[in-house]
Amino acid sequence: MLLATAAVVHLEGAALAAAERDALAAVLEHERAEHARSDQLLADAPPLSSLVPSIFAEAEAEAEPPPADNSSGRPTPEWASGLGLPVYLLDTAPTVGDGELRHLPASPSERAPLLPTLYLPGFPKAATTWLSNCVQYAFSPVNICGRRAEKWAACTRRYALAPLFTDARAQPSAWKELFFFGGRPPAHPFAYRPDLLELHGPDPTGGPLRNLSLLWPWERQLLGPRRGSASGAELMGRLRAMCAQSVPPQSCLSGGGGDACRAAPRCSVLGTAACEGANWRGVCRGLGAARPQPQLGCTHPACARVAEASAAESGQFSLNCVWSPRLKAVSGRSDAYCAHSLLPWAARGELNASVMDFTPNYICDADAMARIHDSAAERPEAVKFIVVVRDPVARAFSEWSMFALGWNWDPVKNFSAAMAYKLQALQRCNRSLYLNVSRLRQLPTTELAAYLRKCFDYGRATMCAPVAHHISRVTSPTVRHSIRELIMIQSACLPEIGRYATSSMYSACLLHALRYFKREQFLVLRYEDLMAMDAAATLRLLSRFTGLHLDDSTAAKARGQCQPARLRAGKQGKADAPPNAYSSSSPHAAEMLAEAAPGTSSRTRVRSWS
Repeated sequence: MLLATAAVVHLEGAALAAAERDALAAVLEHERAEHARSDQLLADAPPLSSLVPSIFAEAEAEAEPPPADNSSGRPTPEWASGLGLPVYLLDTAPTVGDGELRHLPASPSERAPLLPTLYLPGFPKAATTWLSNCVQYAFSPVNICGRRAEKWAACTRRYALAPLFTDARAQPSAWKELFFFGGRPPAHPFAYRPDLLELHGPDPTGGPLRNLSLLWPWERQLLGPRRGSASGAELMGRLRAMCAQSVPPQSCLSGGGGDACRAAPRCSVLGTAACEGANWRGVCRGLGAARPQPQLGCTHPACARVAEASAAESGQFSLNCVWSPRLKAVSGRSDAYCAHSLLPWAARGELNASVMDFTPNYICDADAMARIHDSAAERPEAVKFIVVVRDPVARAFSEWSMFALGWNWDPVKNFSAAMAYKLQALQRCNRSLYLNVSRLRQLPTTELAAYLRKCFDYGRATMCAPVAHHISRVTSPTVRHSIRELIMIQSACLPEIGRYATSSMYSACLLHALRYFKREQFLVLRYEDLMAMDAAATLRLLSRFTGLHLDDSTAAKARGQCQPARLRAGKQGKADAPPNAYSSSSPHAAEMLAEAAPGTSSRTRVRSWS
C-alpha cells in the first residue's frame, strides 16, 4: 500500500515538474517573441515631433500661466478664506437641494434604488484612486453620523456611500471602479442595460429582510463583524434571500409597462447557471458538466450562484466568487450566492446619502455619458462630476510606466516610441479631427460621439478585459495554469495595450460630456494643484461642490487620508511616496520625459494637448 502511494506521489510530482518545464519553456519563447516584436515596433515608430508638432515648435509663444493661488488680488469668497485655493476654483458654486435620485419609484412612499449622483469619470492616472479613497473615508456615515449604524438612516447630515459587491461568504466590499455605464466593451457580462438591474441589485430590505436596517450591508462593510452582529451563516442567508429570485424592472413597478414587463423576469446566466439548461456550452465539459445541468431556479441578474455539485465555472467578477468546501461548513448548504452590485434602497427622504461611482474611464466613452444622463432623466441636475486633469505628457507617462514597467504588459520599453505608436494610430483613425479642437467644437453631438466610439475605444486603457474574462471562463483556475493564462492574456492584449494618448486628449472627452450636462455640474481640478492643496482646502472644496457634510471634527479625522503624500512628513523629513506611483519610481523617468518633449515646459504641453 505504501509503495503504491509513493508511486502515485512520484507520478504526480513528475507530472507537475513536466508542467512547470513546459510553462517555463512557453514563457521563454513568449519573451523572445515579444523582444522581437518590440524591436520591430521601435523601428516602425515615427518621430514623436511629427505627430505633435506644436510641442516642439521653438517659436511658439507661451501663454501666461494661470495664478497658482489667490494671490492675484481678486477678493476671496468667505467660504474659501485662508485655504489658498487656485483662482479658477473660487467660483465653485454650492450644491442646492438634496441631490437625491431614486430609480423609477412606484410612489414617494415606496422604496426604490438610490442611483449614483456623484461621479469621478476621469481621468486615469491623475490621482483618481487617491481622491476616491479620500472621499469615501472623509464623508463616510461613520465619520459624519457616528459608529452607531442604526442612526445612519435618521442622520440629517449628508454622507457618501459606495456601491458594494460581495464574495461567496456574503462579505461586502466597496467598488473602486464600477464600470457599469461604460469604460469597457459592451460584451462584458455586467454591461449596461437600460433597466439597471445589474447596477442597483436586489433590495437589501425586501421580503423577509424588511425588518433589517436600510444600510446593513454598508454597516458590515464599514464596521466589520462586531459583538452582536450577524454571523457568517446569517449573512449568507440574507444574501440568499436577496439573490435567489429575480424581480421585474422598476419601470414595471412604476407603471411603465412594455414588453419587458410582460416577459418572464431576467435571470443571471453566471455562476453555475452558465452550465444549466439552455445556457450549457461545450466549454462546460471541462468545468465538471459533461451535459446540461438541471435548471435550479432564477437568480437575480446582479448575482451569481456557485454550487458544490455543479460546474466549476463562476463567470467570476470577483476572485472570491467561487465554491469552497468552507462555505458548506459555514452555511450547511451546498450552494452560495455572490452579489455583483448593491445600491441602497429608500423611500423619498428616508436616507440623506449620495451614492458615488468613481470610474475614471467614463468620460471618454461616448455611450457612458449618454447613459448616465438617461438614468438621471428624472433629475439630471442632481448629478455632479469631479474631473481631474494632469499634464498630458506626465499622465501618459504614468500610464505607460504602469503597463510597461510595472506590469510588463507593454513590450515597448521606450516611452517616446510607445507614444508615437499610439499617436500614429489615433491620427490614422481620423486625420481631419486629430488635434483639431476647433473642429471638434463644431461637430454635432452624434458625430462627436461617433468619433469617440471609433477612435477612443470606450475610454478604456487596455483591451485586456474581454480576453481575460474569456480566459477565466475556459481555463481551470489552478496554479499550474496561471503562467499559461498570463501568456494567453498578454499575447491577445499587447497589440492594443495602453490608450496613453487618448486618455490625455481631454478636450474631445469634456466637449462631449458638456453636451449632456451643464458646466456648473463639473468640478474640474488640475492634478498638480490637487497634490499641492492642504487636506483642509480639498475637503472644504469637495463639501461645497457635493453638499456632503463637513465640520472641523470630520475634517480632522480625514486629514491623514486626504493629505497628499508630498505634504506629509515621512522618515527623515521626506515626503512619503504615494502608493503605486509607477511614474515617480520608474527608472530614468526624467530622461524619458525629456526625450519625449525636449526643451518644453509643462504649460506648453497642457495647452497643446488639451
